[in-house]
Amino acid sequence: MRKTLVSYILLVFSSVQLFAQALNNAGAAINVTSGTVLSGGGVSNTSGTLTNSGTVTLSGNYSNNGTVNGNGAYNVAGNWTNSGTFTPGSSTVTFNGATAQTLSGSVATPFYNITVNGTGGIKLSQNASFISVLNLQQGSISGTDTMTLISNASGTGQIAPVGAGITQSSITAKFTVQRFENQRTTANYTALSSPVVSTTIGDWNVTNRSPKFYMSGVGGPDGNAGSYVSVYKYAETTNVYNKITTYASPGINYAIKQGEGIYLWLGTSMSAIVNPFSFNTHGVPTIGNVNIGVTYTASKGVGFNIVGNPYASPIDWSSLLASNSTLQSSYYLFEQDGSWHAFTSGSIPMEQGFGVITSTAATVSFQESNKTVVDAPLHRQTNPSDEPNTATFVISDDQNDFSCPTIISFAPGYSKDYVSSEDAYYIPSFIEEAPQVYSMSGDGKNLMVNMMPDNDATLDIPLMAQAGINANYTITANNLSSVTSYNCILLIDKNTGAVLNNFLDNASYTFNVADAPETRNYAVRFNKLSSGETCTPAGNAANDGVEIYPTLAGASVSFNLAESENVTVTAFNVLGQEISPAATYTVRNEVINVPLPATEAIYIIRVETTNGIFTQKIYHKRTN
Repeated sequence: MRKTLVSYILLVFSSVQLFAQALNNAGAAINVTSGTVLSGGGVSNTSGTLTNSGTVTLSGNYSNNGTVNGNGAYNVAGNWTNSGTFTPGSSTVTFNGATAQTLSGSVATPFYNITVNGTGGIKLSQNASFISVLNLQQGSISGTDTMTLISNASGTGQIAPVGAGITQSSITAKFTVQRFENQRTTANYTALSSPVVSTTIGDWNVTNRSPKFYMSGVGGPDGNAGSYVSVYKYAETTNVYNKITTYASPGINYAIKQGEGIYLWLGTSMSAIVNPFSFNTHGVPTIGNVNIGVTYTASKGVGFNIVGNPYASPIDWSSLLASNSTLQSSYYLFEQDGSWHAFTSGSIPMEQGFGVITSTAATVSFQESNKTVVDAPLHRQTNPSDEPNTATFVISDDQNDFSCPTIISFAPGYSKDYVSSEDAYYIPSFIEEAPQVYSMSGDGKNLMVNMMPDNDATLDIPLMAQAGINANYTITANNLSSVTSYNCILLIDKNTGAVLNNFLDNASYTFNVADAPETRNYAVRFNKLSSGETCTPAGNAANDGVEIYPTLAGASVSFNLAESENVTVTAFNVLGQEISPAATYTVRNEVINVPLPATEAIYIIRVETTNGIFTQKIYHKRTN
């Protein structure tokens, strides 16, 4: 006991403590303080407590049957045996032995950072895990037990860029790669990829996740809903999402290629998702450069391909783009609102599938140097409309949770025509019920990101709204306060030239679709007003925010007013007889439905607002 106490004092008050033999601790509390370097043969902590905030460098073995707490560094050339409690804190354990170093013991070791930098590598004879970074610079990782990459609310572990001599064969041990997700709140499709070699759909569809998420109709243990299949692979050559059951190794046995994105239902049932949730993938993590072919078919997918991050690490889009010259500068993520979203920067997280546009058939090359320490959730929260001098227009409807954005941005050097380094093509949703909105370039390309020059005093940008179901649709303009190039932003009916809405007074415009599918042909007019000019031209005030039109059941009145007010709506026949009694509503951005008789006839809808009385003749033919 006296010998142990002496060791304790030396460790605390010496910056360097050399010892030729193994340090044996049987009950004492040893504290290696910050700045202290302990080096020598080995450590055997049989029942005491070792707290390390400095550096412990061992030429021999590390053995723990007691308690070890670490925020410091451990450099170990021998074997690692853990049969006690190891609390890693923010420590880094470096294995630097010249011969194979065995990780064993009766208790799995939960590492924080692991560095393998010895020619012998490490051999797993007991399970282990890490929550931050695995850095493989030299050697190998082998053994019959499993290394787990931890992902939870605190963060997701990752494998750093490997050393120059490391190849795929350098890792033969199996990994469990966790993926924690707490940003998604709505069940919907997404695109995923595999971070390990030789993954099948089954690796995502067994009882290795909590809670489960459904993959219906693929032959797995859950979610078989008749002929409905919820897992797809997109083919650019045909512009078709093919059921995974149609491939040579169908359904649950489909082998995912490295760098391939798979489109599947992400939910804990066919209608809901439990938040947060996590899932696991099993196999040998992907190491080294990965190449995957992408195609360009002018009459079909026009270069849109779904690929996927192949690594157990996030990758940086700018780095990936720099090494793949055929790719458009934007990439796409399928979000829980049922639409593809375009992004021009940021990280692509581990297990994220994503869309790219190629200008020609090519090979997308993923490289270890594309890895980044900056992670991102599978559900991206950052909205490109937060960028300066940029507006985002979002379309939604009142029948579901789907929506779709399109982005218009301004700067002096941009072109009106499509430029792959500036703009992003619009990619329609796979979901027919999802509303669609996109702008058009000067050369007629449908765009989701449209970067335009701002030298014109007036600029009309076509805006197309597509409705797949009968519903009330709303177009909302976001982040208009950031648009500094223009101080008047109007919605124009391109068929009539009428001003429908002043977005700076009223950020939302609502319209009704009663005979879907239907496409509305609008334009957004951006004006630079001089002092004294008004935003809405005199005599063309969009009927002061009132639009009247026929529907299958009668008529609808769409209100897009600057503020809430009471309005009165009445329906008459051509003889002036009141056939729908006057009704008063409090509205701002609403659609009021006016029922009409089944008789085929011409009717008159009368709307009274604070700005006046508006009437509209409509021809109504009842359809049953």
